[in-house]
Amino acid sequence: SADLPCCYRCSWHLCCAGVEMTDTELNKALALKIGYLPEHVLQGSYGAVMVNRPLETMVNNWSVFNFMDWHTIMPIAVKYGLDLLCSEYGSSLAGFPWGEKAMAPTLQRAIALAVLGVKE
Repeated sequence: SADLPCCYRCSWHLCCAGVEMTDTELNKALALKIGYLPEHVLQGSYGAVMVNRPLETMVNNWSVFNFMDWHTIMPIAVKYGLDLLCSEYGSSLAGFPWGEKAMAPTLQRAIALAVLGVKE
């Protein structure tokens, strides 16, 4: 129906709602989705999201979590078995063999949105 948001009219899960998310909101949601405890995810200065990766010898081991960093997002894409595609028109697609997909202006954002769309 035309009165429903695009995500409900077509098969592109989270493509509309996700594009409206800020990078900070997306980083926080993704960190929680992949298993960080809520108390281990904080918003730092200037919107940066920090995650705590405690070690045996160090309780506070905070580092920046940024889905735009390939060292952050690619292990997530591999873990979730994503199929990735960049188009010549400036959009990127991340999807799963079973059909869930997300489209975004960057491949990193598409990966993050696709992972957020996975139903556990």
